[in-house]
Amino acid sequence: MGVEQWTVEVADQLKEEYPNEFKISMMLPFKEFGNQWNERNQMKLSQNINKVDFTASVSNDSYKSPMQLRAYQDFMLNHTDRALLIYDVDNPGKTQYDYEQIKRFSERHDYDYHLIDFDELQEAANEYQNNLNNFDE
Repeated sequence: MGVEQWTVEVADQLKEEYPNEFKISMMLPFKEFGNQWNERNQMKLSQNINKVDFTASVSNDSYKSPMQLRAYQDFMLNHTDRALLIYDVDNPGKTQYDYEQIKRFSERHDYDYHLIDFDELQEAANEYQNNLNNFDE
């Protein structure tokens, strides 16, 4: 489970505040996405799918090849205006592939992206904790 799942939870909270203006969609790379996960994570995915206004799979087939993931990246880039990526270039992981594709796409198209790195996340967490501590005083 990752940032994507957390994002749905945060978006759902925003939807409560802006019920008419805010809609949530979840695009999955292929049919039966998440079926290989353990039962707890499958349940969490199912709960998040139930929170969104729209969900669909880019590929109507179950996972067959990495080309489906590439098609998913292409779909997302061609159907969004910009990207916000939680990613630290000094600590690459699977998000590295999305980052590299976004960079290439932005070189050929008017497509903005912003990276939030681990230091920014830690700084935000510290600020949040300080605000909570000050609120309690």
